[in-house]
Amino acid sequence: MTTAPLPENTVGPWRSEIDLRRYDRSPVLSKAEQRAIRELGLRDLRRLRYHNADAPQWTAIGRLLRPLHDVNASFNTPPTMHLRRAMNDATAVLLLRCADSGRTYWDWTEQDWLNLLGRNHKAFQKQVPVWAEGAVRPFLCGHAYHLGGYAGFNQLGHFDRPALACRIFGRRLVEEEIKHVRTVLTGWGYRYGQEHDKGTPSVMSQLFLLNRSPHTSDLTTPLFDRVRQENLLTGEGMKVLYAVQRAVAALGFCDPPTLRSTPAVVGHAGVPPVWAEWVERWTATTTMTHRSRFNSRAALLKAGRWIAADQPLILPHGAGRHARPGSRPSTA
Repeated sequence: MTTAPLPENTVGPWRSEIDLRRYDRSPVLSKAEQRAIRELGLRDLRRLRYHNADAPQWTAIGRLLRPLHDVNASFNTPPTMHLRRAMNDATAVLLLRCADSGRTYWDWTEQDWLNLLGRNHKAFQKQVPVWAEGAVRPFLCGHAYHLGGYAGFNQLGHFDRPALACRIFGRRLVEEEIKHVRTVLTGWGYRYGQEHDKGTPSVMSQLFLLNRSPHTSDLTTPLFDRVRQENLLTGEGMKVLYAVQRAVAALGFCDPPTLRSTPAVVGHAGVPPVWAEWVERWTATTTMTHRSRFNSRAALLKAGRWIAADQPLILPHGAGRHARPGSRPSTA
């Protein structure tokens, strides 16, 4: 019996209670398993009222059910009837998908999971039966994360990433870790990190999911670099990333973000050294957004060149076009 390889992303500093080595991960669905799923029908698969919990077909697909039940049991969710219904329906969707494809979910690629989850909720609705309502998708995301090593949540459009992170890692832990960064940001006067701000929790949750760890101490410089290089956040998220990395760096867990080579990041040529020093000090400490910060920096450096050319005497110690840091004005 062949076994599908473990997803590469299962290796990391945080250990899930879902140990994939305990399961039969054979990639091919047997004819008997395929037939059993069809014979169960929607009433049993969805665990609707009067479903037959003792049907022999459940035994025939036991190796598929055990991981799904374990993942459902691991979710940190309130035990409401609505969420229980969504979990059961998520299980039904996955089993039906296996029967349709003839392959177990162990054999699904990242693209297969993405096709099921959809790039947005409308696309998701086209992939699943009409009875799989909105609450089913987040549970399927959790199964994709645990059983498929899926981490491409930046491709799924707008959805509640903090809720998914809390469901997987535990609400108390996620909220405490986010609070560390929010405290730093609010101490600096950032609008990010305020109670009404949704950007910081969303970005940090996405980082936790991508890193397969809910700990701020595991947010390393290479992770931030990878997120930028591979564009692993939504457009709005990329704006928040700079502030988050600054805060994580202040906590001592990574390097601070560096200035990227963009048109907004202009050089100091022709700018009086003392003025350039003031501008860089302001750039490093301002609470403005990333784009506004560097647009303003470029404008301030342009102003410095104008001062050097037309008003050199207004700078301290005559620090104009030919001045050096610490030089004194001529007494001649």
